Amino acid sequence: MLEKMQHQKGYFYFRKYKNYTEKTSFMRWSNAWMFAGLTAVLQSLSANRQ
Repeated sequence: MLEKMQHQKGYFYFRKYKNYTEKTSFMRWSNAWMFAGLTAVLQSLSANRQ
C-alpha cells in the first residue's frame, strides 16, 4: 500500500479510485489517517511478538 499511496516527497495521497488517484496532499486528512492506520498495524505486530 505504501508504494501506491505515498508520494516521493513523503506525503500520502488522499484517495484511490478505480480509474485514478487523487494526489492532492491534505495534511490533516490523508497523512493523519495513514499514520493512524500504520500505528495500529505496528501495535498489532508488537502485541503478537510478546
